[in-house]
Amino acid sequence: MAGSYVAKFNIRGCLLVEDYKFHDSGLSVELTTDVTLEDCVIKINSYEYVKNQIENLSARNCDEQLSLKSEIMRNVSFVFSEYNKTLLSEVLQDAGVSGETFAQSLLKAEENCIYENMTYYERSFINPNSGMHNDPHSQTLYKMPNLRVYNFSSNSLLEVPSTSKTIRYYYPSLEILDLSNNNVEEISFSALNSSLSTTPLYIDLRNNNISSVSENLVQEFLENDVIVDLRNNPIMCDCSSVSLKKYLVWISTTWPKWTKTAKDVTCSQPSELADKLLSGLDDQILCSIQT
Repeated sequence: MAGSYVAKFNIRGCLLVEDYKFHDSGLSVELTTDVTLEDCVIKINSYEYVKNQIENLSARNCDEQLSLKSEIMRNVSFVFSEYNKTLLSEVLQDAGVSGETFAQSLLKAEENCIYENMTYYERSFINPNSGMHNDPHSQTLYKMPNLRVYNFSSNSLLEVPSTSKTIRYYYPSLEILDLSNNNVEEISFSALNSSLSTTPLYIDLRNNNISSVSENLVQEFLENDVIVDLRNNPIMCDCSSVSLKKYLVWISTTWPKWTKTAKDVTCSQPSELADKLLSGLDDQILCSIQT
C-alpha cells in the first residue's frame, strides 16, 4: 500500500511493534492529513531504539508527516522491552556518545521541525509504562505555528508539561490548552507574551489538585489575555487568594463567553468557606481567615 495516497488514518484496538531494522519507502505518509490511534499498545525495543537514534543523529530530520493537520493518540500505552539503564549506557559508551549529548541532539533535531499545517494535537490517556519514557509529553518540541488545540487531558500529570510552559513560543496561534483531569498541583508557565498571539488563550485545568495561584502568575494572566479554568480544584480561600478572586471577576467582565468558567470556581478550604463561590466573597472575609 502506498501511504502517500491515504489522507486519513483511523486505527483502533491495535498492537504496533516498532522495527528499526525495516523501512519501506513505499509507506510514505507525506500527504496524510489526519492520524488517530486509539486503544492501542506500542511496543518498542529499547536497545534497537537507542542504536537507531545514535546511528542517525547526524542525519536526523523532521518526520515526513509535515502535511498533518491533526494527530490524536488516545488511550495508548507505550511498552519498552528489555529496558536496562546500565546496558543502555553501555550502548551509548560504545558509540562514543554521552547521555546528555544524545538527549540534546534529539531535542535540537525536533526543535527544528515546523508543522505548518497542524491545528489539533492530542495526547490523552497515555500510559508510558516505562522509566525510559515516563514523561512522553516532554518529548514533543515540534513548532506548530497554526496549532489551535493542544490536548493533554487525563494523563495523571503531576506538573505542567515542559513543552507547555513556553506555549506562545512553540504554538503562537494556540487557543485551547487542555490539561484537565490530571494531578497538577502547581501552575508553571513562561513566555506567555500575548504579542505572539492574536487570540486569548484558554487553559483548561479543571479536575486537578491546585490549591493556589501566585499573585505574580495572576498578573501575567491578566496582562496576556489568558483564561484559566480552575473549576473542581481544592482552592484555598484566604487573603492570598484575593488576587485570584479579582482575576475571576476580570474574566467575567472582560470575556463574557467565559463567565461560567470564572463564576463557578469554589472554595475547598477552609471548611467554613467550603463550596462557596470565590468570586462572590468579600476581601475582608478572605483576609479574616486564619491559616
